[in-house]
Amino acid sequence: MTSLSVKVNGLFRAQNLLAAKLPQKANNAAAYALYNMGQDILSESYRLVPREFGTLIRSNFVEVPVMSGRGILRTRAGYNTSYAVYVHEIPPPPQKSPKGRSARHKKPTQWKYLSTPFDLYMAKASKHFAHYVGVAMATNKQWPKKPFNKSM
Repeated sequence: MTSLSVKVNGLFRAQNLLAAKLPQKANNAAAYALYNMGQDILSESYRLVPREFGTLIRSNFVEVPVMSGRGILRTRAGYNTSYAVYVHEIPPPPQKSPKGRSARHKKPTQWKYLSTPFDLYMAKASKHFAHYVGVAMATNKQWPKKPFNKSM
């Protein structure tokens, strides 16, 4: 399984500031924001993920956010196959992986199909978070109860 998790400074503080005023609504808004941020990253990754047989691309997921016992909201997004991490980490020639492998991918697909969109998206994470929290607070939206799965 290939998935990413991240600690973003400032988002936890923003959630706490919201929670002080509207506890349940703030938690729902933060969960809605995290879920949608995961969908955004996965949507961009969807363009880049190799499609040779289609199994990898069909295995995409965004987990419904959950609150840990320490009050930290968590979600994961990624691809759920046994070989996803290998496809993600094998570079194109002439580069080689630590085990000496390389792989060619038809454009626009590529290696690092999840971390590349993740890194670009996270550069503006606080802006995205604020947008989705604003939408959720204004409309009382919550994350979907079923996991996101974009099929081919």
